[in-house]
Amino acid sequence: MKAMFKVIAQTQPVAVQKQDGSSIQKATIVIQELGGKYDNSFAATLLGNNATTKFTPGDVVWAALRFQAKDYHPKVNGVADASKTEYLQDIMVQEIVKMALDNTEIF
Repeated sequence: MKAMFKVIAQTQPVAVQKQDGSSIQKATIVIQELGGKYDNSFAATLLGNNATTKFTPGDVVWAALRFQAKDYHPKVNGVADASKTEYLQDIMVQEIVKMALDNTEIF
């Protein structure tokens, strides 16, 4: 999904460990589609340089989001129970750009 959004909130970035042992910055951003008070909003994950970029509530951004469903097998007594598969929604920000609202803002 590629669209214009309004920033609602953003968490502080934290370092998380990748599978290869290196670390990467990770943050969560809450964005809402432009249009009205009750338009769709999304909590999405920012990684790397996107996570360290500071967005403030009210900023208008263009973002490309990737939606993915991941299967999850809850553990019962420490053992994954394949008969109880659950699916979790994962939303990642692939690209995000802060938009200038007037000609006095320079990015």
